[in-house]
Amino acid sequence: MKPLGTALNPVRSLLIALTVFAALAAGVLWLQPPWFVSAFDLRGERGAISGTVVDEHGAPVANADVRWYESFGAGPSSGFGAQTDAQGVFLARGMEVGETGWLSLRAAGFATSNLDGVRGGSRERRIALERAAVLRVRLRAPAGSEAREFCLSVYRTDWSGSGTPPNVSFGVQDDGSFEYAEFPAGVYEIKVSRCREAGPYVALTERIVLRAGETTDAGTIEFEAGVPVLRQK
Repeated sequence: MKPLGTALNPVRSLLIALTVFAALAAGVLWLQPPWFVSAFDLRGERGAISGTVVDEHGAPVANADVRWYESFGAGPSSGFGAQTDAQGVFLARGMEVGETGWLSLRAAGFATSNLDGVRGGSRERRIALERAAVLRVRLRAPAGSEAREFCLSVYRTDWSGSGTPPNVSFGVQDDGSFEYAEFPAGVYEIKVSRCREAGPYVALTERIVLRAGETTDAGTIEFEAGVPVLRQK
């Protein structure tokens, strides 16, 4: 008769060891609280951001475009995005868990909203959008020039939030018109320059107050001795 220590087949011993290890591992995970399992599952995985977009009255905003970027001002193709459903709910996937970036939201009739410090993996955010303010202005080009040669940059001057204040820069249309419909309410100034020149923008001295849900016609920009002047209505 063989001694007991040599009676077990080496292959059988290995199988027994693997079975015991698997049972112990399953028991450890089963005994852990839910947060431990979630952290284990997410380790090294892509995260997601979810939430609900509403208007100023708390009603859901459907078909809002929600995009997450690693840095403010990144191109539209560099972010991870989603659209809200009929209940205003969105789920954007693709960013790393815990990675911090910007969340940009756009919806027809509402001001563009940019939120900084949004982490991948954050859930159930409730975001209220503000009704957009519309700015309308015209430019009368100086003699020997055309309106389309000029660009306007509109800056918010009463900004108190973090990050970059809301601003847009666009070329003027051939007929001298300029209109933008996604401003948050606030106080703005207009700067003018020739689009293809490296020189600085010339700031107009007038401040323009934009109100949520309203269209403001700022008047006409004319030139006196080469200097732009805003003729308000």
